[in-house]
Amino acid sequence: MEGIMENLLQFIVLVLFLVAFAAIIFEEKIGFEKFKTSMFFGLSAWVLLLIEEHFKGKEAFEKMEHAFHEYVLEISMLWLFLICAMTFVAYLDKRKWIEKVVMKTLPSQMSEKKFLFIMGTFTFLFSGVADNLTATLVALSIVLVVMKGATTDTLIRMAVMIVFAANAGGLPLITGDVTTLMIFVAGKIHMVELLRLYVPALITSLVLYAYLARGMNGSITIKKENVSINPLDTKIAVIFILSIACILAGHVAFHLPPMLVFLTGLSVMFLVIAHDKIKTKNEVKVLEYVQHVEFDALFFFLGVLLLVGALKEVELLGKLALLYEVMDPTLATFFIGILSAVVDNIPITAAMLKADLPLDEVGWMLMTYAVGIGGSILVIGSAAGVVAMSKVKELTFGAYLKYTPVVFMVYALGLGITYIVA
Repeated sequence: MEGIMENLLQFIVLVLFLVAFAAIIFEEKIGFEKFKTSMFFGLSAWVLLLIEEHFKGKEAFEKMEHAFHEYVLEISMLWLFLICAMTFVAYLDKRKWIEKVVMKTLPSQMSEKKFLFIMGTFTFLFSGVADNLTATLVALSIVLVVMKGATTDTLIRMAVMIVFAANAGGLPLITGDVTTLMIFVAGKIHMVELLRLYVPALITSLVLYAYLARGMNGSITIKKENVSINPLDTKIAVIFILSIACILAGHVAFHLPPMLVFLTGLSVMFLVIAHDKIKTKNEVKVLEYVQHVEFDALFFFLGVLLLVGALKEVELLGKLALLYEVMDPTLATFFIGILSAVVDNIPITAAMLKADLPLDEVGWMLMTYAVGIGGSILVIGSAAGVVAMSKVKELTFGAYLKYTPVVFMVYALGLGITYIVA
């Protein structure tokens, strides 16, 4: 009887998981944002798990309750880290600091090819210190301002380049990609080793640029306007960058938790703004910028990680490891990266981490690349792609699909380079 109940619970949790991700993929069709459905099904799975364990006795219930608390602690640390990054970026974005600096530095006249290169480079670098979602939003905002009246094909090429550059540039740093952060927090890879991923990330971005730049023969004229940059905003940008540097240095030198260092940087931001208020009498209500944090993304992570945790507890995730038993681990990881283009790369990463895969450091380097870049193969495979679809109306699933073959080849090339440099 107990075995029947366990099989039934496995089936129910698996159904919840599949329905949740069907709802995520078809969120535009059904009208429910993915964070709402992932939260509901993730929490429902744990309610069922705890109720089922309650009937087994106090010891079984307390064991499951302890597991739930462990998952919540892990998610909370991820939340705090992301809230710090998102608060900094929300402040700088809403006060137009990023846009003003970029517009000031752009030349008045340039070719479309040059602009494609500039925006790809900006996105690549910015996604490392912010995150790929924010980098995509900022970059596309600049593109839509500069390229008013551009052809549909040109806009789509710009969007494809930005989506890939955002995912590639965020890959080597824990501040740039949630999947990289998850693998790092799990202790699978060290921060210094992650920096090697800049090699495949940069090479693949340049290869994709060379392909996309073909046939772009137009020119762009930018009307320069005199804009002033608030010194306070520049100070906050410097604190943000220094916080990122301290995260890297603090971990290497003292093994400090990244979340602790980032929270400290955020507290410095609050103090600097408070000091400016005393000095200038101009009040900046910094907490108002917290409301611009992408809480829908945070709640989505919560739901997804709880769903994956439930799969782990009913011993379903272990079945994913069978892929690594029937084929070479590198080949298996190659297919995992492709799978992340169909199903969001965050749940795929969480599933791999919970499956206790027999991978060494090189194997986890390959995994980090695969789930970070593999989502670029389809527009729905990463947060950057989904954001780009909402920002550029011309970028549909079908329009992006035209470039899927070349992105796939670039992804495969990058995995090979990662194997060499790892």
